[in-house]
Amino acid sequence: MDLKELDYIVTVANEGSISRAAEKLFMAQSSLSQAVRLFEQDLGTPIFVRTARGVRPTSAGEAFIFHARQILQQYQEARSEASDIENLKGGTVIFVPTGEPTCCRRS
Repeated sequence: MDLKELDYIVTVANEGSISRAAEKLFMAQSSLSQAVRLFEQDLGTPIFVRTARGVRPTSAGEAFIFHARQILQQYQEARSEASDIENLKGGTVIFVPTGEPTCCRRS
């Protein structure tokens, strides 16, 4: 399992349809459907119930999707934090005085 597969699962859950999710992910519906099936086999339980109107999460799927969303969110936060730290290395801090220093005021 990798982040790409988690993104597939979360996108299918968000869209409620494999075909709409495939459009959003810019991939073929058959490829996404196969990826979801293989992921479910690897997990050992169905994540989605397929209906005529699309898909909906199973009970196990709801639990898994909850954690998948958290993992993806934490990954984005980690990337953002690492990028922010890296960008600080090249920056410059400029202090601008706003008036006389309090140590030197004349009464």
